[in-house]
Amino acid sequence: MDLRKLHSWRDLPLVEVVRRLNLTDEKIMRGAEYASTTGLDALHNPDVCEALFFFRHGGPFVIYLSDHKLIGKTARALLAELGEPETVLRSRAGDHSAQCIYPAQGFAVSVTDDKVDFVELFPSTTLQQYRDTLYREPAPMIA
Repeated sequence: MDLRKLHSWRDLPLVEVVRRLNLTDEKIMRGAEYASTTGLDALHNPDVCEALFFFRHGGPFVIYLSDHKLIGKTARALLAELGEPETVLRSRAGDHSAQCIYPAQGFAVSVTDDKVDFVELFPSTTLQQYRDTLYREPAPMIA
């Protein structure tokens, strides 16, 4: 599924994504966690879409896609399309990775050189809310 279509799923409620992914209630992973947020419901059906979908109280929390081949764009092309991020943080993807955050657009992307490590799509938020709920501070680098 391309990013544009995935983005159109960003604000869908749990019941609609369950339907679109052709899942039964037994396939919902209850009590999942993402970054520092626990108690989430997670959905995944790779036969329909490679992304992982996380929900909190039935509402959308984050969509996570990590395979750069599925994203279909180089980091340079994706960042040019998105424009200037609100901020750039260290990424958990690696020592040389940067996480570009677009909280108002509901988008974050981790890049290493010209490779996309992962993308996160989420309901529009503030930078502080993103940091508090979605961002995972990488472990300190050991010199």
